[in-house]
Amino acid sequence: MLRCLLVAALAAPPPASVGSPAAPATTPVSAGNADTPVVSTTGPAPATQPAATPTATTTSLAPTATSTSTAPAAPAPVVAPAAAGPVAQGRLELVSTRPEGGPVSVRTRSGESVASVQLQPGSRMQLDLPPGEYFIDDTTRGGRITLSVEPGRTARFELTEAGARGSAGEGPAPVRESPAAPKPPRWKQVVSPTLSAVLPGLGQMINGQPGKGVGILFGTVALAVGAAVLRGASGRTDVSGRGLGSDSFGTEVISAAGYGLLSGGLQMLYAAQIMEAHATAAGMRAPQPHTRHRVAFEVTRMATVGLRAGDPAAGFFPDWNMSVLGQVARRLSVGVADMSIKQGHGFQRTTLQGGVRLHYRFYDRGRVWLGAAAGVILQGSFGRTDPPRLAAGSPLPGSDGSFAAIPYGQLDARFFILHRWSLNLTPRISAPLAGPRFYNGSDDRAVARNAITLELGTGVGVYF
Repeated sequence: MLRCLLVAALAAPPPASVGSPAAPATTPVSAGNADTPVVSTTGPAPATQPAATPTATTTSLAPTATSTSTAPAAPAPVVAPAAAGPVAQGRLELVSTRPEGGPVSVRTRSGESVASVQLQPGSRMQLDLPPGEYFIDDTTRGGRITLSVEPGRTARFELTEAGARGSAGEGPAPVRESPAAPKPPRWKQVVSPTLSAVLPGLGQMINGQPGKGVGILFGTVALAVGAAVLRGASGRTDVSGRGLGSDSFGTEVISAAGYGLLSGGLQMLYAAQIMEAHATAAGMRAPQPHTRHRVAFEVTRMATVGLRAGDPAAGFFPDWNMSVLGQVARRLSVGVADMSIKQGHGFQRTTLQGGVRLHYRFYDRGRVWLGAAAGVILQGSFGRTDPPRLAAGSPLPGSDGSFAAIPYGQLDARFFILHRWSLNLTPRISAPLAGPRFYNGSDDRAVARNAITLELGTGVGVYF
């Protein structure tokens, strides 16, 4: 009995340990028969017993060892993606060296508007923009520049007298601000032009420009003296005959035309020096004409040289009038024009006139405008003989009425000294139809019906 227990104890497999290979399967031993053969655990398994599969044992032990020897794993930390940094900006610098400045518009390549600015003369403006290509338009002259704005760099757009210019890729440059010039006293803006209206050139002297003031004064005196001499030369003479047969007709025409030019120049100089005195007192270097004005008022003296009855045969015919034009579209204006009332002496004649005009401005760069116009003047005239010249007992005179339609075409040049004021020079061709055209209230200042007439107008305009 003891022998059997000892054999059973020795044949028992050792206890399984973690990480040790699994023991092969064995046939149970019967303890009741001592002669029963014992199967060794180290020998090969009997043919009747299936071999143990080490793979199953290995796979069953690995999870157990992991679960019993390690603590529960902590959750992995969630790493947030790095935040995108701000996009680097580029810079667009807008500069104007043009005397009148001008409006500028900035658009993206897709046509989206970025900015619309009005550049003053000598001004500088900077825009921080995302990188890309931009269209910069010179609105006044119609030019376009395409510039590439790069991160951390400055592209430059400049308005010059010759046109728009652009450059890209420049590094940032420090902006140097020029010290502001002291503003002139406001009282000079009123006193200077007023004194120039009283005595030409005096306003310039008040503004600290004595040389210019003296030059304007001498120029005014010279024009006035020259006009007076020619005016006297066109008076009646004893040696000239009447009409085209006059021996001095050519001299009379030259004298009358010279008087018209000198007197027109005198008027223009007088108006210009008043405007200039105010511009200097206000510190205005270059005017910015109002191209988008709504209403324009003009005062003009139209003048021509024509035939007249009497001696001399050639005379100077002036016609002062006023016009009011409204700008109905870009550069296109229409309104009433050539309005005036003329009252004569001696032969009492009153003339009323007015008309319509269509005007188009085909050029406006800086302070110079050029335009063309067409219109018609309607003129009605009526009069009677001066009663003191009638003999005693004579019946009262009847009325002497007249009507004329005067179509015309004209060109005009306008030069601005102030933002809203211009000097106007207007050559015109006209021809009265249906009746004579009266330039004043006297019969000796009338152009015959159907006579083609060349006129020259001088005047001023104001724009609102």
